[in-house]
Amino acid sequence: MYQAAQGRSRADWLVGINATQALSITAGNGIYSCGRVQTPTLALICKRYLKNKNFSVKKHWQIQLLHHKELTDFKNLSKTKWEDQKLADDRLKAIQRSETETVTSVEIKTVTEQPPLLFDLTGLQKEANKKLNLSAEETLNCQELVRSHRETARQVLTKLPKW
Repeated sequence: MYQAAQGRSRADWLVGINATQALSITAGNGIYSCGRVQTPTLALICKRYLKNKNFSVKKHWQIQLLHHKELTDFKNLSKTKWEDQKLADDRLKAIQRSETETVTSVEIKTVTEQPPLLFDLTGLQKEANKKLNLSAEETLNCQELVRSHRETARQVLTKLPKW
C-alpha cells in the first residue's frame, strides 16, 4: 500500500506539476490545469457531452395489446420496433384479422411502488383546479371539511372498546 501511495504521489507530481506547466506555456494565454485523475475524468465528461449533443430522436412504433382472461387484465408490448408506421399498422391489422398472436416469452415482475407523497396546500389546490375545476377557496373549504371529519373519526375510534 505504501508503494502504491508513493507511485500515485510521483504520478501526481509528474503529470500534475509538469504537464500543467507545459500545457499553460504551450497554450500561451491563461493557466490550464492537468492532472492524473482530472484529465481522464474530463475526457469522459466531454465524450458523454458530445454523444448527447449529437443524439437525434428516431420515431418508432410498437404494438401494445390489451387482454382479459379469468378476471385478470394484462397487456403486452411487441419487441419489434417499426420505423415505418404503415408496417406497424399492417401488422396490427393482421393480428386483428386473425384474432390470435403467439406469445414467445412470459416475464413476471414483482414491483414495489412507494405511495405518492401527500399534497401540500398549493399542490392540492393546483390538482383540484386542474381535475375538478375547483377554485383555491373551494379547495381550502374541502380540506377543512376533511380535517374536521378526520378529527371526528379519531374521537369516535378512541371511544370504541379495545378487543
